[in-house]
Amino acid sequence: MPTDSTSYCRVCGAVENDAAINGDFLPWICPACAALEKKIASEVIQRINSMPYEKMLALNRFTPTGEGFFAHRETGEYFAMVMARKRAEVGPAAHTGTSKAIGWGGHDEHV
Repeated sequence: MPTDSTSYCRVCGAVENDAAINGDFLPWICPACAALEKKIASEVIQRINSMPYEKMLALNRFTPTGEGFFAHRETGEYFAMVMARKRAEVGPAAHTGTSKAIGWGGHDEHV
């Protein structure tokens, strides 16, 4: 959690300075993510936000183009932004371990 007046977009992790008022950090979402959220059903947003990184990586790797979360441009973009934030949160070593655990086997094994 930031200790100064810096806040982070809850979706993509973009930095916003001076997002705190009287030392309280506000829930913040960057303009790009806010625009995408307006176009996506709230149930889909909740599913993406609550999905573990391993599941996101498997879906990203094995779901055919244009299917599932990737059937609509806005949903795919939102998925990608959340996944990038989660990848940054887990760090390179955990990402590599997760990627190796998922492998390149097949779609049905992991999703």
